[in-house]
Amino acid sequence: KKSRANQIIDKKLENCFKVLGLEIDSNLKQVKSKYKLLAKKWHPDVQNEKNSKNKDAFINITNAYKTILKSFTKTTKNK
Repeated sequence: KKSRANQIIDKKLENCFKVLGLEIDSNLKQVKSKYKLLAKKWHPDVQNEKNSKNKDAFINITNAYKTILKSFTKTTKNK
């Protein structure tokens, strides 16, 4: 049985995959590809409308991507 801390971490990671529009079992290549696509779309320098909603979306996408990358790194180190 998973500890409460692990359940919270799993839920956070699951939410990160949702932010990127991916399934939890997506591989690293899929994650990177989707991040690049979303980053190009939501990057503040590309947006015609300079508003905080677009900037927040880009920040959320980037934070989700970084969290997922860390999980892949930890998984690789543990093998």
